[in-house]
Amino acid sequence: MLAAAGLNLVEFFYWLGMPLALLFFFAAASAVRAVVRRRASAVELFTVAAAVLLPLLAVFSGSIGEVARLWIFLIPVLTLAGAAELDRLAGPRPQVLLQMVMICQFAWMCLLKARQDFW
Repeated sequence: MLAAAGLNLVEFFYWLGMPLALLFFFAAASAVRAVVRRRASAVELFTVAAAVLLPLLAVFSGSIGEVARLWIFLIPVLTLAGAAELDRLAGPRPQVLLQMVMICQFAWMCLLKARQDFW
């Protein structure tokens, strides 16, 4: 069961894209620190809830692989958390960081399309 849960999480984050997945991981870590310090905003509580939901869903969903289409409803949740983290990380020049993330996400999408065996 744990091997399937690990596979599900890896597959979901693979399809999500590494730039957005990394932003979500940083957002989750930052949100957990804020919750521990008891200074969490609503977005940080939302992020912690998503970070708790994902492993629970991976373990108890009963799916083994092909979760990208089953968990597609989680993408907006992770995107909101990633956007909040991007806003937090952005210094005086947020456009540069946003452009870098967009370019990396687009490159990830192109690599997925080029290397997958569909159509």
